[in-house]
Amino acid sequence: MSDIKNIMELDLDNLKGRQRDALKIHALKVLKLVSNCIENNRFDELESMMFSSPAGDGYGVDNMCIQFGWGDDNYDISEIVDKLRGLS
Repeated sequence: MSDIKNIMELDLDNLKGRQRDALKIHALKVLKLVSNCIENNRFDELESMMFSSPAGDGYGVDNMCIQFGWGDDNYDISEIVDKLRGLS
């Protein structure tokens, strides 16, 4: 019963704050894992955390990015920063 009580007490600002806090925690965990892989020469593990980000417009360059997404979604750091800004 307390789950429904907690959910019903959420307002938009509270929800945005909880999403922002969860996203910050997630991003920091990814960055710590990346740092740990580099420090401990676990480059294969680091490569498995990356995804290809094509130029998209035909004029830029293709890049490899660190995966900050969850589930099947790919998010690079710039998209995480944009999401955090939107939740602030």
